[in-house]
Amino acid sequence: MGCAATVNNNNNNQTRNSIYDLLRRIDQMQKEVIINNLRNGCENCMLGSLNNTKPISIYNQCGIFSATIDAANTTATTLFRVEEVNDETVVLRLLQVEDGVTTCTNMTLVYNIACICCVQCFESINCERCTN
Repeated sequence: MGCAATVNNNNNNQTRNSIYDLLRRIDQMQKEVIINNLRNGCENCMLGSLNNTKPISIYNQCGIFSATIDAANTTATTLFRVEEVNDETVVLRLLQVEDGVTTCTNMTLVYNIACICCVQCFESINCERCTN
């Protein structure tokens, strides 16, 4: 996916910094839930952390961003979990909705933060997955 070039002025820098700051804050909040859960003696990855994921949707200049979940390109998602924020990119875990239940997949992607125009946040969920 390409990202249309944008003029590098103060407004674009402020928007980029705001989105970058938001993504960093979401990432930090999610990590704090997991750390606090481990401190309380819950180390079994089968239990998961209570509400350790803040699902988001991303909008770019073309509208809402979507990614395919399966190799056949038949199922797409617009919901993601922030996994890691770097200087220019964000690692996103794809989320899947089936029968009204949102779950984490094993698939991730790297997205250029400069391409993000808007981030929509949703109610926190529990993303049960073992990272061992």
